[in-house]
This record gives sequence, structure tokens and C-alpha cells, in this order.
Amino acid sequence: MRSSCRPPSACPILVSASPAGRLSAGDGAIKVGRMLEHYNTFHFEEPIPFTDVDGMAQSAAALDIPLAAGEQQHTRYDFKELLVRGAADIVQPDVTKCGGLSEGKKIAALADAFGKYVTTSVGLAAHLHYWASTPPAARP
Repeated sequence: MRSSCRPPSACPILVSASPAGRLSAGDGAIKVGRMLEHYNTFHFEEPIPFTDVDGMAQSAAALDIPLAAGEQQHTRYDFKELLVRGAADIVQPDVTKCGGLSEGKKIAALADAFGKYVTTSVGLAAHLHYWASTPPAARP
């Protein structure tokens, strides 16, 4: 598919290691992320298990592509920890898990205060409403 883009850099790619991250920080996510840096990678999604915030922060600091995380986080306090520790460049609240659209908006405001973007999966109507109505939402 990417080879059909002219030029190939015009087609950003989104890379997901989900569900729940399959790589470790050191030899896993950072090694794969370094390979992805050579492409127009929009983001590298959840390469580390969501419980390993230290590994996400280590990977985010080591890579030049944005790391996206948060589909398994459930509260704004979980997202605050990701942001304070530098573990995500793009946060991904799932509005069906984090408390709905209102809580999702609070998470978006928190991300905006840290200068980060928000995106979400597009599988449910609730996510589409959230995506369309949230100013710091990142769209490829």
C-alpha cells in the first residue's frame, strides 16, 4: 500500500504493537522504533505493556517518533502519570472505559496542558464524537 503513495512520505503510517504492548523497552520497542524512524510514522502505538510506565518513558525519550498510549488507562490520574513521566506523546483515552465524553474532555485538557495530542480508536460512534469535538485531537 505504501508503495502506491507518491511520494511515499505523503502517506503517514500508524504502527500498533497493541493489544497491551508486546515489546520490552530496551531491545524491543526502542529497536523497532529506530527502524520506524526511517518512515513517515505518525505514531508508534502502545509498544510497551501499559503497566510498564517506566519502559514507555524510556522508549519515548529514546525515539524521534511519537509514542501513543492510554487505551488501557481508565482515569485522568492514569493519564496524568503518563504525561508527568514523559511516557506518551499522544494519549488515547477510550471513552467507553475512562468515564465517558466528559472525562475524555478532561483528559484532553490535561494533555493540552502538557503540549501533547489526543487521539482515539475510531471503532465506535462515541469515539467519533469525541474525536470530532476535541480540539487537541491528532488526526493523521
